[in-house]
Amino acid sequence: MTLIKNGLALPLDEDAGPFDRSYPADVLIEGTRISAIEPNLNAPDADVIDAAGCLVMPGFVDTHRHVWQTQLRAICGDWSLKEYMRGIRFQRGKIYRAEDVPPYGVPKRWASAARLAP
Repeated sequence: MTLIKNGLALPLDEDAGPFDRSYPADVLIEGTRISAIEPNLNAPDADVIDAAGCLVMPGFVDTHRHVWQTQLRAICGDWSLKEYMRGIRFQRGKIYRAEDVPPYGVPKRWASAARLAP
């Protein structure tokens, strides 16, 4: 059991909480299921993760790995894997920063809340 405490929750399921904004809440995970999203949860036997100052997105599927490459995709569409690894991963990837990636396609409410995360 894991308890994520003190974060700003932004559930991705309208039935789990307000879908139009983030709000202070804890998230309790039991096994592979999110069992509760609400403020001030207590679970004495849980492993606790302090998410103070972070956006917690219960239900978010891990799709972040290639977001940084979105702006670069037009320059390497016809590259081989070797060219891609050399040109993007080993050259441009070393100098690319999080602030270089604009929130294209991300709802405005997420973009402002995401800035809270370290």
